[in-house]
Amino acid sequence: MIKTNYGTPKIGIDERYHYVYEIINSINGKWYRGKHSTTKLKDNYSGSGTRITRSIKKHGDDNFIMNILYYCESEPLVYELEELLVTKEDVANPNCYNMVVGGCGSKERSRASKRIRAVTAYDSHGIKIKTYNSYFAAAMNYECCQDYIKLACTKGNTPNSKILWSFKNKAIKFRKIRRRGSRNRHNKLGADKIVDQYDLDHNLLISWASISMAAKALKLDPSSIAKVVNGTGDSYKVANCIWTKHNVKPIINKSKTHPRAKAVCQLNSDNKLIKIWKSSKHINDTLNIDRSEISRTCSGASKRNMLGYKWMYEDDYNKLKDKDNGTTE
Repeated sequence: MIKTNYGTPKIGIDERYHYVYEIINSINGKWYRGKHSTTKLKDNYSGSGTRITRSIKKHGDDNFIMNILYYCESEPLVYELEELLVTKEDVANPNCYNMVVGGCGSKERSRASKRIRAVTAYDSHGIKIKTYNSYFAAAMNYECCQDYIKLACTKGNTPNSKILWSFKNKAIKFRKIRRRGSRNRHNKLGADKIVDQYDLDHNLLISWASISMAAKALKLDPSSIAKVVNGTGDSYKVANCIWTKHNVKPIINKSKTHPRAKAVCQLNSDNKLIKIWKSSKHINDTLNIDRSEISRTCSGASKRNMLGYKWMYEDDYNKLKDKDNGTTE
């Protein structure tokens, strides 16, 4: 490891050390000058030039001394200082290890200047938290990626971000997120509109601010609710509830019932009529009972009493009722 004289360290505005150094070969007196930027001062850096690295490998670390000449506040400044310290005359000097002049091109300097642009952090309500001198300083404080902060400042923040970012003295930007899959489909169906939830007796239960909110609270598929609300679904209800647009009364499409469907009577153990259902499908939709089992029970193929009730077709019930009346007479 090369012996290094650090002098008086000075940290830059982006929480990094930017310095210009000189490495001297104690055997032949040749030297090398360069710049370095780092978060850790003692990182065992010993230059990156081709000639200096070959010379260190040849003569050994003990024969070289590294002196830090100047500390700078930012990376663009250290580029400019290197450009002054490593000129064309220095490169032509046979005692110089440098192969090119110091500094960097306009593109590199522009990139370096953009990395130290001041940014401001806000909470989710838009209240200012703190202003940082650079992306790096903000990223170190919040333990996040610099590119994420840069994207939030340039393109805009995501709507659900807990921390909002913007350039210093600039307004907070938000960007629209295109969702993929089923979410994108139900958004097209109107997931951001107010919807009303009714029970099967057409009593209003609650008005939801959006389909997404209702689906999240009830753990349902948003696309199924959206299809019912827009009339594109196969059924008029979801989760035993009727869904409509806000302030639109529910209207059940009676054509959904098959024209040859038979009405079904629900009886208790004493053969007392409780309710007459339009069809076995209506029972299936409301009570979540398999319609095939209801049909089997009504036709006499099964003697199973589902939910503790007896089930028979309305025609059979009327015949049974007429028979009981005739016996009584």
